[in-house]
This record gives sequence, structure tokens and C-alpha cells, in this order.
Amino acid sequence: MIDHFEDVRPATPPPEAPKVVPKVKVSGRSKRQAVIAAILVMACGLAVVSQYAAVAFEAKTVNQLRSELTKEKNALDHLRVDVNRLKSLERVEAVATSKLGMQRPKYEKVLAISAVTGSAKAGATLVATDTSQGEEKPGEDRTQTAAADPEQAPVGDNPFAAAVTRFFQRITFGML
Repeated sequence: MIDHFEDVRPATPPPEAPKVVPKVKVSGRSKRQAVIAAILVMACGLAVVSQYAAVAFEAKTVNQLRSELTKEKNALDHLRVDVNRLKSLERVEAVATSKLGMQRPKYEKVLAISAVTGSAKAGATLVATDTSQGEEKPGEDRTQTAAADPEQAPVGDNPFAAAVTRFFQRITFGML
């Protein structure tokens, strides 16, 4: 047994003298080169980061333009649908009759004349039918003869149509 307090710790080696690192002398030129190299590395890093930022900005702009293009294409499609709807003959007829007070034409004075071939003589027979009925009305003689004189050709009640018909009769020498 230990009667008195002894130091039971192991003996430590005596402290060594601190190691002295010899100072390396750095010249001013080496310091400048190190600073310039560090600045160049930071400048290159900044250039790379700025390029990524520019690409990201342009990508955002492209995406915005694509979304605007999609919206404009959709608007154009809607406008085309509206144009087709507005151009439909049923709508035009409805607007003409309801808003403009127009009436459907009456086919009482309209005559459809069958064509006479070019080899037909001046006395050829033209048959006119009433287009509203699609057939001749009973009791009416709808057969007319084409006269050699263009002034007497059947033209209807419209003076403009009569003048145009007479003109073409003259220039075709009655072959129509």
C-alpha cells in the first residue's frame, strides 16, 4: 500500500525546444505575381458567372416570348373562327333580312335560258324555265325564238342586263 502520496504518473520527457522554422524570404516580384494570379482567377470566375447569368436571362426572355407567341396563336385561331362564323352565308342572310330589311328574291321574273350551241342557226329555239318552280307553268308558253336581230333577243326586265346581252350578241354575231 502506498502510504504517502507519490506521483504515479509516468515520467514525461523533458520539454523540447520549439522548432524554429526558417523564414523564407519572398521577393516583391513573387508577391506581385501571386496577387496578379489571384486577381486573374477571380476575374475568370466572375466572367464565367456573368456568362451563366446572361444565358439564364436570355432563356427567361425566350420563354416569355414563347408564351406570348402561344397566346397570339390562340388569339389568331379564335379570330379565324370568328371570321369564318361572320362570313357564313347563313349569318349574312340573317343579318340582311333582320337588320337591313332585305327580302329573299322572288323568282317570278328570272328566266334560265338553256345554251344554244355555236352551230345553231339564228332561228334556233330557246327554252326558258321558271327557276322557282323548276318546270314550266301550265297555260304559259315559255318557248321563245332567238331572232336574227340582237335587239329582239330575250333579256328580261333589267335594262343593264339587256344592254350587256345585246353587246355580246353583236360581238359574237348572234352565235350565243
